[in-house]
Amino acid sequence: MRSDSINPEDTSSSALPDLSSSSSSSSPSASSEPRPLDRESKQSLLPVRSLSVEFENIKMSLTFDALTVYRKYEDVVGSGREAEADAEGRIEIGLGSLKGKISEEKHAASYFAMREALEGNEVLEDEDDHPLFHQDEFSRETIHTHVRFPHLLRRDQLETTILPIMLENGLLSAQEAQALLALYDQRYQKCREVLDVALSVPPAPGALPRELESKIPVLALEGVAGDAEAIIQLIKRCKTNDVVLDLHAYLLSEKFDYLRKGKEGYRGTDAKDQIVETTKIWADIQQAISLQLRVNVINSLSATTQTEAGPVYFTLFKPGSRAASIYDEKFQKMCPFYSLQRKISDSPEPYDPASASPTPAARAFAKGDQWGFFKLHPDLANEVQKRELERWQREQEREQRRREVQRRRSG
Repeated sequence: MRSDSINPEDTSSSALPDLSSSSSSSSPSASSEPRPLDRESKQSLLPVRSLSVEFENIKMSLTFDALTVYRKYEDVVGSGREAEADAEGRIEIGLGSLKGKISEEKHAASYFAMREALEGNEVLEDEDDHPLFHQDEFSRETIHTHVRFPHLLRRDQLETTILPIMLENGLLSAQEAQALLALYDQRYQKCREVLDVALSVPPAPGALPRELESKIPVLALEGVAGDAEAIIQLIKRCKTNDVVLDLHAYLLSEKFDYLRKGKEGYRGTDAKDQIVETTKIWADIQQAISLQLRVNVINSLSATTQTEAGPVYFTLFKPGSRAASIYDEKFQKMCPFYSLQRKISDSPEPYDPASASPTPAARAFAKGDQWGFFKLHPDLANEVQKRELERWQREQEREQRRREVQRRRSG
C-alpha cells in the first residue's frame, strides 16, 4: 500500500474545479503549503481522525456532518502563545497582543453564511456531543467555531457552497481551496484502495475457460463469503464515520452487485435507498456498518485515563445523553438501512420502517445505554469497555437479586 503522506499541491484531479477565477483578491496568498494532519494514521491503513488541515490563515477539520474552523493569529515577537480573544479578535499577552490574521467580522460572516446555506446549527462547548467535533490534533483552547449540519456533508456541498463562502471572506485562497478538495478526494480514494486490496472480486462472465464455467457458482460462493468477512472486519477498523459512510457508498456501486445477487429472506437497501429483499451477506454488511456508526459515536464521547490504580473509563454517552438521541435520529434519516429488521421472517411483509419496532441495538443506542449495547455486541467493545461491561453486568445481577429478595419479603 502507498504511504499515508499526502501532497496538498497535487490538484491534477479532473474533478477539481478551476477556482483560480473566484473572487479572492482579499485572500492572502499562502506562504506555506497546506498541511494535512493525521499523525496516528501514518502507522495505520485507515484514518483515525477527521480530515484536518492547516492553512495560512486558519486551521480546519471536517467530520461527516460538521466543519470546525480554528483562528490563527499574527505573532508578537517573543510570544507565540495563544489565549482568550476579546471582542475585536485581539489577544492580550503581557504588553503586546496578537491580531487575528482574519478579522472577527470575516470569520462571523463566513460562519453565519455556512449555517444559513446548509441549515447548520451552533455547537456549544457544554453540549455533550461537543467532543465529536474535536477528532483532530488542534488545541481546543484555540478560538474556534463549529457548524453542525443535519445531514451528511457531501463533497458537492463543500465545493459549491462552503469553499466559495470561505473564498469570499478571505479565509482560504483559491489554491488552498483546490488543495482541500484534493486532500478530501485522496482521503476516501485511499480507503477504497484498502478495501480493494482486501477483496478477491469474482471474475467477470466469460473471463474463465468454458470448462471451468460450471465451477463458477462454487468458486463464487466461497469468494463472496470470504469477501463479506473481509469487508466486515475492515468496517470494524474504521474509526471515523465519514470513512464508514464513504465505504458504504462505494459498496453500493455496480462493482459490488455480486454481494446482493439473490433473495434469501433478508432486508437491505439498494443504490436508490429502497428497501429490498436481498442476501444474508449484504444484510450482514449493512448491519456491521450500522453498528460501527454507533460504536464510533460512543468512542468519540469516551476516554480512558491511566492512573496508579489502573485505567479509569470516562464517558459522556449515558442514559439521557443528548448525543444519543441526536445521532440515532440523524442516522435513521441518512441511512434507511440503519435500524431495519433485517430478517423478513421476524417482521413479515408489508414492512413499514416507521412503525416497525427498533432492533435491540438501536433501542439501546437511542437511550444512551452503552452497556446494554455492548452486552448485545461484546465483540465491538475495547478491552477497557469489556471490563466495564463485566462490572455493569455484576451490578445488574446484584440489583436483580436484591429486588427478588424484596419481592419475596413483600409477598
